[in-house]
Amino acid sequence: MGQHSFNSDWQGFRHIVSPERAAAALAELYGRQAAMAAAQCALEAHGDGRGGDFRFWVAVFEMLCAMSGECAEVGEAAISMDAVN
Repeated sequence: MGQHSFNSDWQGFRHIVSPERAAAALAELYGRQAAMAAAQCALEAHGDGRGGDFRFWVAVFEMLCAMSGECAEVGEAAISMDAVN
């Protein structure tokens, strides 16, 4: 974390794609592991101090959980905004 060098013009994922489109892309790429991929992205963003990207990936995670119905309550609590703030 913190190892990546971002362009100073970077405004976050929410400026280039909607959470809905990101969720659809992750579902297509990762199948049943899509929610875990989104959770990893959220944790990386949080660790890097990118609050906007963190919120974006949490929204993607929540959409994927709702779509699949496979996320356990424990998994949702671990990634929810309340759990990390």
